[in-house]
Amino acid sequence: MTAARSLRARVAASLVLALAVGCAGGRVNGIEGRYVAVHNTLAALGMVEVGPIHRGSLEGGAERRLAVDLPAGCTLLVALGGPGVDDLDLALLDADGKAVQRDTTHDAEPSVRVCLDRPAKRQIAVHMARGAGDFVAATWSGAAPVQVATAGGAPEDTREASGTCASPVPLASGVVSGNTRRGHADLTAGCASSSSKEIVYRLVLEKRQRVVLDLDAPFDTVLHVREGDCEDAASEVACNDDRPTGNVHSSKVDDVFDPGTYFVVVDGYGTEVGAYRLDARISDPPALADLCRAVKPLAASASGTFEDGADHTGAGSCAAKGPDVAYKLDVPTRQRVRLSLTTAASDPVVHLRRTCADEGSELGCGARSALGGAAVWAGLLDAGSYTVFADAEQRGAATSFTVGVEISPEAGKGTPGDACSDAIALLGADARVVGDTFAAHDDLALVNGPAGAPDLVYRLEVPRTSRVRASLGAQEGEHVLALRKSCVDSSSEIAVGPSLDRVLAPGTYFLVVEAKTPGSFGRYRLDVRTRDHAAPDAACRAAPTLTPGQAVRGTTTAAGDKFAASCAGPEDRRASADRIYKLVVPKRTRMRITLATPTWDGVLAIRKTCLDAPESVALRANELACNNDHHDTHHAQVETVLDPGTYHVLVDGHGVGNEGAFTLEAVPVPDRPASVRAPTK
Repeated sequence: MTAARSLRARVAASLVLALAVGCAGGRVNGIEGRYVAVHNTLAALGMVEVGPIHRGSLEGGAERRLAVDLPAGCTLLVALGGPGVDDLDLALLDADGKAVQRDTTHDAEPSVRVCLDRPAKRQIAVHMARGAGDFVAATWSGAAPVQVATAGGAPEDTREASGTCASPVPLASGVVSGNTRRGHADLTAGCASSSSKEIVYRLVLEKRQRVVLDLDAPFDTVLHVREGDCEDAASEVACNDDRPTGNVHSSKVDDVFDPGTYFVVVDGYGTEVGAYRLDARISDPPALADLCRAVKPLAASASGTFEDGADHTGAGSCAAKGPDVAYKLDVPTRQRVRLSLTTAASDPVVHLRRTCADEGSELGCGARSALGGAAVWAGLLDAGSYTVFADAEQRGAATSFTVGVEISPEAGKGTPGDACSDAIALLGADARVVGDTFAAHDDLALVNGPAGAPDLVYRLEVPRTSRVRASLGAQEGEHVLALRKSCVDSSSEIAVGPSLDRVLAPGTYFLVVEAKTPGSFGRYRLDVRTRDHAAPDAACRAAPTLTPGQAVRGTTTAAGDKFAASCAGPEDRRASADRIYKLVVPKRTRMRITLATPTWDGVLAIRKTCLDAPESVALRANELACNNDHHDTHHAQVETVLDPGTYHVLVDGHGVGNEGAFTLEAVPVPDRPASVRAPTK
């Protein structure tokens, strides 16, 4: 049974008693008596009469249009026909005078229920379909869900809006109640298992607003909010299962939302359903100035909670949409500062401003780091007062947090590994260490490196000729690597960069990690892999001959990563299996070498010698040509003029783990003018 039919049934029951009173006093008294009965019935349902009462008289087939002011929310339009009226119709008209909702019954008591997001001026049309006589029309608001009996006799909430994405119930400030038993199990929440039935509300915001949604029920509730597209799970912008207090019968969303259309979903954990009460409070967002006036001082650390917090600062440069809490940080002299924020559940964000209420004064921000999970910002700060914001990436981050601050002199205060005499030993073929330049001095001067950038030193022992690869992983600041033969002598630098890949002769080497600028210090992860040159040497000795004009088929699967090609990706990402071939050229020849790798991304290189020379400046020093993609990722080709001699052709994979079957062929081609370059990449 629909809400409109239930309402008409109640009105009709009241009219049965009212008709006798109406007939005893004549036609006018009769319709007035009818209206008194309807008034009492609707008032008993918790509704309030709004606007004027319209009275009139119509002949058969005639129509009267009346202006009505409709408030936001749900409104019930009611018309009553007096004696002589057999069928009275009622319709709501749009701005163009077209009927958008109408009563479809054939009686003298029509009603239409309409729900709007905002107040509107409309017209209703009263039409005398059959009979003639007087009528009364009125408007009632506050039409809460009407209790009707189900087949089992239990009361159930019903609405004309079905509470689905296709027909959501309008929501505004105030308290609404309902029952998810009558809902549909179409949507799931991102923060909890929710395969139960749900009721969907639509909330339209004309401007940025703070929205507080409190959901209470005798069952385990879940409350989630989607923006724009109700049916798209990826549009979820807020979700709460058990209120931060741990009460499973209560869920709460307290966020600041930008203008737009939102869908508030009242749901249950698992398959739980039942009656509920939803309290929606919509207000202007909190003023940042109020927050700034109430900032607390930050010394070494402070603890707090985002519970009942709001998003004062907007998105910010780190796109933080969660609630925020502000602290005042006083810096007495120019020094290094590191801020960290840890939370129990949400994705933390910490950001810093020179002036609390000035968005343009933001100095930087940091989100969750791979080094420990805390959000970190580090940098050099001049003397003065700053505002530190504990924040979160997502809305609904109702959890506790701890914000901490570390300080160090601008020139550093010293730390292990800070000098050549204190170099940290890298042990084993594979070494992974976490370092921190926050307190380090600038002891070593890199070639073309900035003055004042802190550094740490590692010692690497190479007992046999080996391929050494070093790379920086997660970092709080930005660093570079420098490989040296002598720790104190910058002229002995073999390579500098964010990653290194070199063949080294036996001996002692020093690996320097230096901040890219004086203020880009912090923690980092360093990976160093050392591989004995025995495997490449053995592969070179056993390299099969590539005969011009004869295609060779093979596979690199499980062949091992023994060599590196300069066009196979970044130095720290060259880790694919490879094969090496010997090519003998008896006379000066233009040679075209092609590689087909049908199922993987292959790389082709021509080398002057099979093995890389120890401590060579770059892989290019031993390569004549290198190509990754020729027309597509499954083909590579190089073409160049080769003088008489022995060369080596390398079949490699791009990046990490690219390997498989291949076809390789070298073909002599007519020489071309020198202006035509060989295809390289």
